[in-house]
Order: sequence, then structure tokens, then C-alpha cells
Amino acid sequence: MTPRQIIAQGLLLGILLTVLGAGGFLGLVQWYTGTDRLLPGVTVGGVRVGGLRLKDALYRVEEAVAERGLPASAGAGSVNRSGRSEGIALRYGDQVWWLSPKQLGLQPDPAAVLRKAAELGRRGSLWRRSLDFLVGIVHGYPFPLTGGLREDALAEQIRQMAREVSRPPEDARYDVQQGRFREEVPGQEVDVAATVAAVRAALAEGRPEAEVAVRPVEPAVRVADLPEGRWYERSRFVTPILSADPGRVQNIALAAEKISGLVIRPGQVFSFNEVVGPRDPAYGWAQAREIYRGEYVVGYGGGICQVTSTLYNAVLLAGLEVVERHHHDRPLQYVDPGRDATVVWNELDFKFRNNTEMPLVLAARILPGSPQQIEVSIRAPQPLDTPIRIEEADFRYFPPELEEEPDPSLPPNQRKVVDEGYYGLEVKVYRVYGSGPEERRELVSHDRYLPKPGKVRVGVSGMN
Repeated sequence: MTPRQIIAQGLLLGILLTVLGAGGFLGLVQWYTGTDRLLPGVTVGGVRVGGLRLKDALYRVEEAVAERGLPASAGAGSVNRSGRSEGIALRYGDQVWWLSPKQLGLQPDPAAVLRKAAELGRRGSLWRRSLDFLVGIVHGYPFPLTGGLREDALAEQIRQMAREVSRPPEDARYDVQQGRFREEVPGQEVDVAATVAAVRAALAEGRPEAEVAVRPVEPAVRVADLPEGRWYERSRFVTPILSADPGRVQNIALAAEKISGLVIRPGQVFSFNEVVGPRDPAYGWAQAREIYRGEYVVGYGGGICQVTSTLYNAVLLAGLEVVERHHHDRPLQYVDPGRDATVVWNELDFKFRNNTEMPLVLAARILPGSPQQIEVSIRAPQPLDTPIRIEEADFRYFPPELEEEPDPSLPPNQRKVVDEGYYGLEVKVYRVYGSGPEERRELVSHDRYLPKPGKVRVGVSGMN
């Protein structure tokens, strides 16, 4: 500590002791720091605001900024002749994105600086606050009005731009029509941290632009990693498309196209919702009839549950592990009870695990005929060593109850059925491995489809 500083601090202490002896200064400080007035001696960007209320100080600083422009922080970016930061351009190839000083955080924020200044004299004991008050009177509190790079805000801006630069990799996929694998396509993604560092360096060096940093994303499945030679059909299942509704057929074809050719790696869990995506008209889905809470309604993607149900049976016949599966609210016409699988985007999924030590390939297609059929098969480098069949057993039926509604328009005691409802059903499904003495049975599911009550109107006497 220099002699000058020692003398100044001694002088301050002497003044403070003198005033405290008078007893009035403490009361003044206590009242003053209970208001939103800034301490004496506070300046923001060279503007004197000490003693002003917070809102009045903000008005004065903003007025001064509007008159003479914003001062830029040293080394914070390129500065034009008026003293304003000019922002920076982000470039990737021929694509350019402009980031303004505000987006970068280089534009000063008077309100934030004043909030920080307002904290002076509001903390600690009354003695401490009195000392802060005196320091403001003698030395003052200068606050620079400069901006600084807000890396969190910059990173968010870069993540938004990344949507135009990043592309997911495409795995190697089996072409069912040509009977061969299509080559994988590497993807790429924006390296946000590296791009932030590039912007920081460009600003420090006064350069007007920075390059977007990208890194490759390798596909999970490559042709070079797949076994060569013959691929055997381990299972196959077919269901008839009983309704010729164009929307339903379109949805079945689209869902089949999305899953067909996929390679499922050993240990990988296949998710139907993840692969097929949201059922939205923007993605090509049409409206068609579907079951919702036991009733037939019209919705986008109606019909894709026939693809999941057909796939489900192929998975069972291939001996694969079912991870998630849900049955419909009522039995279906195109597949036996207990062997259906329903899906709802973001709610119900169909998942299975490749519990073998080899990659598997899904193949799905619509077969011509009357009616048309949807076929799903699962192929592997080795054939299935043990035959598998599916059996349903232990059926139980539950008749619907009839709910009566009085109807004065009918003769007394006359009954008119307006809705027959439908039967409920309970069923167990088994997967059977092998035959004879070596046969092994595995309980796959125990489903119960609840009955729907019917409605009958009953005539009653008219009201007097």
C-alpha cells in the first residue's frame, strides 16, 4: 500500500469517526440505502448518476448513449468510426449468417450495469454501508458501459444455424428390389464449441468473419462391416389389406418403405416410432380409418398398425425379444386375436431387440392381388436353427351388457336395440420352439379385449 493510499484511508476513517460521533450520519445512511437511489459518486459510461433514483438514472444514461453512440469494449470486436461494434459474419461455404452486436452480447446493456451499481451500499452492516457511502463521496464509483461476448447466447445462435448445415448420416441399407446393399453416406454436424472459439478469435483479431466448424458423423452401419454372401429368410409373415381405402393403402405403403431395408445391429433395439416418425400430413401421411378407444375414427396415418402387427408376428417367428408391444382395444380382422400391435406417436410404441449375434435385415412390401397383402420378412447371414410357431390358447369370451335408455316415443315395454356393442375376449399367445420331446413353449402375451356395452331403447308411458 502506498503512502498516499494510507493517508487517504486514514483521512476517511477520521472523517467517519467524527461524523459517527455526531450520531447523525448513521441515520442518513440507513435511510438512503433503504431507497433505490444510487450512492453518491456513481458514474456509468462517464455519465454522473449518483444520487438519482434507478429509473431516472437509466433515462439519463440511455439519453447520453443515444446522443454520442455506444462505446465498445477493448478487443471485443470490430469497431467503426462512430465507435459502434459491427458484429461478425459466420461463413460455411457459400452460406453466410450475420450476427449483430446484440446477438453476440457486444452491445452494452445500461439497465444491467445500473442494477449492478444499485447493489452498492445495500449489503453488510450499517458500518460497512456507511464506509461505502463515504468512498463514493471521496473517490466515486465509475462503471464502464461496455459489452462482452455472451458465449451462451452465441452458442444458441450457432445451434439454430446448424440445422441448415448439419445432416444425419445414412446407414447402409438393403435394397429389396435389387437384392443388394446400398452404400452408407457419412453425415456432418456443427461443432458448437469450436465455432464459438473461432468467433472469439475473430473478434479479438478484429476480423469481420469466422468459419463454421463442422465435424463428420459416421454411419452406424457400413457395407464393409456386413457379412458377404447369402442372407437367409429367418421369418416371414403376411396379412391381407381388406380395405381398399386409398388413404389406408398409402399409409401402409409409406410405413413399409420406411422400415424396409433397415439393418438391425446385434443388441440394437428397434423402435417403430423412432424409425417411422410423426404421423403428420407434412410427412406424406393420409387420413384413413383407425381404432381409437375402441371406436373407428378417421386420423392421419390410419392403417400403419397393420404394418406393426405384421412386423410383430415376423419378430415372434424369428425368435427375437419383444421390448414393448400394446394390443388394440378390440380384435382385428386381418390378424388373429393376441397377435396385433398398435402404436400411437409419442404414446405407444412397438420395440424389439436383436438378441442374436448377427445383423438382421427387415424387408417389407405390398404384394399384388385381390386383396393386396403386406409382407414383412426378417433376413440374416444364417438360417434359423430351430423352427418356431405361434399358438393361441385359453380363449374366454365376455358378452356385452345392454344399457337401457327410456324412450317415450316407443310403446310401453317395447325394446329397440340401437347399438349391439361387441364381445370382449381374453387370449394367451405362446411361442413354440421345435417339436416333439424337444419342444419348448414360451408365454408371449396374455391379452384381454374389453367388451363394449350395447344400447337398447325401452318404451315408457308418456308424461302427463
